[in-house]
Amino acid sequence: MKRLLAALLPLVLAPAMGWAACSGQDLRKDLSAEAQQEIAQRMDHVPFAEGNHWIAKRGDRQIHLIGTVHISSDKLQRITQNLGPVIDSADVLLLESTPQEIADMQTALVKDPSLTFITEGPTLIDRLPAGDWAILSQKASEAGIPSWMAAKMRPWFLATALSLPPCLRADPEVEYGLDKRLAAMAQASEVPTQSLENPLDVIRMLDRDPIDEQLRQMRPYIALIGGSESGEDGIATMLAAYFEERVAEYLEITRLEFLSGASMPTKEAETIWNDFMGRLLKERNTAWMPVIEAQTADHMVIAVGALHLPGKHGLLQLLSDTGYKIERAAF
Repeated sequence: MKRLLAALLPLVLAPAMGWAACSGQDLRKDLSAEAQQEIAQRMDHVPFAEGNHWIAKRGDRQIHLIGTVHISSDKLQRITQNLGPVIDSADVLLLESTPQEIADMQTALVKDPSLTFITEGPTLIDRLPAGDWAILSQKASEAGIPSWMAAKMRPWFLATALSLPPCLRADPEVEYGLDKRLAAMAQASEVPTQSLENPLDVIRMLDRDPIDEQLRQMRPYIALIGGSESGEDGIATMLAAYFEERVAEYLEITRLEFLSGASMPTKEAETIWNDFMGRLLKERNTAWMPVIEAQTADHMVIAVGALHLPGKHGLLQLLSDTGYKIERAAF
């Protein structure tokens, strides 16, 4: 699922990579008039389609919801400063996962490699046709992953490792997206932080399908990653849409690109897309709601990947459905 992960992980999960070494073009500028019209029509039906900062109010409770991006950009410095008073006045900052939770996850993965590697049974060399494996092993080598190691990686993990363009992997020191910046600000202001989920649960979600099913979903992307595209244009498009506060539009562009590029029947591709989005967004958003509602604090800040906010299964709609009044705030 390499291409899908490449497009969405920077907004939804948290790779500790930087943007400074990348260059790319905003793909929206090259969209056909027909594609632009289709995207605009679909956006008309997306709840809360625009906006990275919202306030939800119900009774005495007030929640600031901030859509973050997990990769760094110079533009985030101003945004972080603008959000300073919001963090300072909060009783608690809720993140997808706190820095400590992420550190604990990394320790757990080292202790239990079965979540990321094939520890028994056939490896990918034995499960894939020779031609498909040749493409994957070549791309793994280009990413600095020895072919023998790639063969033992679980498909979701290998897809993730290959998903980021080289420009991101080349600059690991520039690692602070908006979520990490806000977490650091909260720590400095002695505002407690809390995780909405155990990051290991996200890993288990990605690894939920049997290996052969993961490969079935991954194989349509093998031809795509055999091409010359680096993914830099996709990252450029994502960041441009984010700073315009239009991430739902970016998601729709990604969906259309995925469907048009997948080497499989459209219905099958749509099923894979919907299943992935259901896991990555809908399931997690739904699971977060009881955590949010259980908070005793009246003044909260929730900072999560921006794609978690819009849509009929987004956090904003879920909060609205439970009696919160939602209003857009300055970003």
